[in-house]
Parts: sequence; structure tokens; C-alpha cells
Amino acid sequence: MSKKHRRKLRKIKRKYRDRRGLNRHHLTPKSVGGSNAVQNLLRIYIYKHQEWHRIFKLLTLEQVIELLKRVKRAKDNQSGGG
Repeated sequence: MSKKHRRKLRKIKRKYRDRRGLNRHHLTPKSVGGSNAVQNLLRIYIYKHQEWHRIFKLLTLEQVIELLKRVKRAKDNQSGGG
């Protein structure tokens, strides 16, 4: 990661972090049509927010749930469980 990119990331983190280290997470990302409405926002710790996006990128909450259901079904099918 370049020095310029790290500086920009720090600036963004400061902008969206409150005193408790919480960060705004959009359940439906703004980039795919989500809003800043209260029902679309969660306050989560910044490190959890970073991990969420590292794992799930810009998937919506509904897409993540569906993905996890598919993973569980595949796992159940492999083990023969139901």
C-alpha cells in the first residue's frame, strides 16, 4: 500500500470514527444504492468494519446472508447432514 493511500485511509477513518472507535457501516452500500437512513446504518468498531469489507467486499446484508446459507447447504450436503 502506498504512502499516499495510507494517508487517505487514515483521513477517512478519522472522519467516520467517533470517540468510542465506532464506525458507520451501511447495510446496503451507498455505491449500490444504499442511503444514510438510520435503518441502513450500523455503528460497529472500526476493526470489525474493516474485516467485514475485507471478507464480503461490497455485498449487501441480504447477499451475505444468502451466501452463508449456500455455504451451510453445501457443507450439510458434504457431511450428509440435514
